[in-house]
Amino acid sequence: MNGLAALWVWQDRQGALQVLSPTGHAGLGSLPVPPNPSAHEQTQTGGIDAAHLLPKPLWDWLEAHSQQASVLLLDASLPRAWHTLAWETLTWRGQKLDTWLRVVRYAKRAGQPVDDGGESLVWDQWPGSEFAKLWGSLRGERRFKREQIEDEVRRGRDVGHFARLVIIAHGGESEGVCLLDKSGVVWPLELPATLPPEVLVLACASYHGTVHDLAVRCLERGARAVICGHGLMNAALMAGFLESWLQESPGSAAKLPYQRLWQWQECCVDERGGVRWLRYYGAVALHEYDQNTLAFFQSDLNPVTALSNAIADDRAAAMAFLTAVQNVDIWPLTAGWLLPLALFFAEKHDHAARHGLKKRLDRFAVRCPELTAERAYGMAAMYRRDGCYPLAVAQLVEGLQAKPGRQQEINLLGSLLNDLIDLNLPAAGQTLADRLDHSLACVDDDRQAFKFLDRRARLALRGGNVDAALDCWQDKRRQVDGDDSRELACLLYANAWFMRPEAEALADAVWLRLQGMAEFGSGNDNRAYLLRALAVWQWRCAGKADRLSPFLPACKAQISRQDPGPYGFILVYHRLASGDGQHWSQAVSGLTRGRYCLELAAFHALVGDQAEARGALERFQSQRQEALQPLVNAGLYGIDWLGETAQRQHLEREVLLTGQASAEALLDCGLLPL
Repeated sequence: MNGLAALWVWQDRQGALQVLSPTGHAGLGSLPVPPNPSAHEQTQTGGIDAAHLLPKPLWDWLEAHSQQASVLLLDASLPRAWHTLAWETLTWRGQKLDTWLRVVRYAKRAGQPVDDGGESLVWDQWPGSEFAKLWGSLRGERRFKREQIEDEVRRGRDVGHFARLVIIAHGGESEGVCLLDKSGVVWPLELPATLPPEVLVLACASYHGTVHDLAVRCLERGARAVICGHGLMNAALMAGFLESWLQESPGSAAKLPYQRLWQWQECCVDERGGVRWLRYYGAVALHEYDQNTLAFFQSDLNPVTALSNAIADDRAAAMAFLTAVQNVDIWPLTAGWLLPLALFFAEKHDHAARHGLKKRLDRFAVRCPELTAERAYGMAAMYRRDGCYPLAVAQLVEGLQAKPGRQQEINLLGSLLNDLIDLNLPAAGQTLADRLDHSLACVDDDRQAFKFLDRRARLALRGGNVDAALDCWQDKRRQVDGDDSRELACLLYANAWFMRPEAEALADAVWLRLQGMAEFGSGNDNRAYLLRALAVWQWRCAGKADRLSPFLPACKAQISRQDPGPYGFILVYHRLASGDGQHWSQAVSGLTRGRYCLELAAFHALVGDQAEARGALERFQSQRQEALQPLVNAGLYGIDWLGETAQRQHLEREVLLTGQASAEALLDCGLLPL
């Protein structure tokens, strides 16, 4: 919004007024339309006090933004009277309202503009000589005979390819007359079927806006933006303005018309009939992300779902998104959902970006009740990556209690199911999976259904059911259109843990896949998960075969740069396979830093270190107890959270702390690292 504080006002389906600023949203109710003052009232000394004319809820919002230049954006959904109101003639504390408030009528969301350099079409019906010097240097076409203009309109000549249409004429002096031709005769202007994106109508108008209906008709014929007068115009000033507008407008030519118009308002003397006496209709530049925020409040379209579906699992698109988020100027309200979503994608693709994004979120995010679910989704992903399950679960509970829409509920339930799997609560996880399955059956969402296969598989392994897990991953792999490395890694990982005959062929496929892969990436790299699966195969199935050693130095280096989970697992499985403990302490240090407590307890138990296994298990069980408290307090879905926790706690101690731990015992009880 070019540094301006924007207030977007619209009318919802129930007829209530809604208002959105860069920092908040409010419903103002069914407000009465203020009466349009008479021309005499508008020109009287002292003007008309806007505070006494406008409904108080709207005036309160306007006054709250009076310390900075503001834009009032009147959405096309508002009744006509809101647009015809002569806002520019109102006063505030003894000064003209338009000294700090600028009004856009029939405002429409528009993306960032492209360069508007191009030819102009001029319909000139001005009898004087003020504009004459422009025509010799004009890049475009000029039509000065009314008959010629009307003939071309009748013939259906297309003018949409011009950059702009400029109409210059005398305005009618009575309320029912819009324009006059060179002879001073009423000009009932007809418009072509398609207009250029930009229309300027330089003509005098009454204070009630006799050019208003023409401006609306221009928008209906395809114009993105219309600029016209709202009072007596000064031809000499307008000629100077038009010359600069067409040839040497200050700043970027790619600015939208209203931005360029207000740039002139800032640098030109505010003479009567000058630039400040022009009205603006139509397109308003909003960044795509701020457009998503506005669309959410206007139509309940979920911005997180819309944007995340567009990025999906395309790493290049995700990285471009993260780069954009770190470099664009967005509304604080937009930051409330955009930065958590960026953290979600940084967790997947660029761990180094997370710290800076988190700092921006702390500094800019505005807590908005309507966007609670969107914020919770991204924040939970960030906390989960750091192993802070109490904070992650608390975010998801907050999001679910905010009564999200169906789509966002699916996102939140999926994230919570991931956490329950990590917290080793398969029964509660199954109850949640059933709820998620029911929600997925009510929507058409192939991407979430695809992700649900992976969650089903991991949940099956918690119950020791490898066949169900493999069936899900095989189905998931069949659905992949592109790189299936993650699915291949999962299939080998499960087959190798359970020492299935299929592991041999899968290990060969993984080995071949690794030969053609580049260096490790900056997020959850598929290469790491392929190596993790290969490490389990080498431990469980391959005897003295060693395919890991060439990769170990890179894995050691990655432990301190990325999520230490998969790289720590690789080094641990190498120790279990070879008996070589030189990487053990580094692996344990990394997994401890990442709070992989249940996995550490299992690994320590497998190598016979009971003291360390006990310490890791106690940390895990304590963290799980804290993570469950928000769920217990919320009473979500009637699950007996504490009952299953007691059962799993007993089982974990029995398997991991009795000195009898084995791979088979871990598999039977669902305690294998996932």
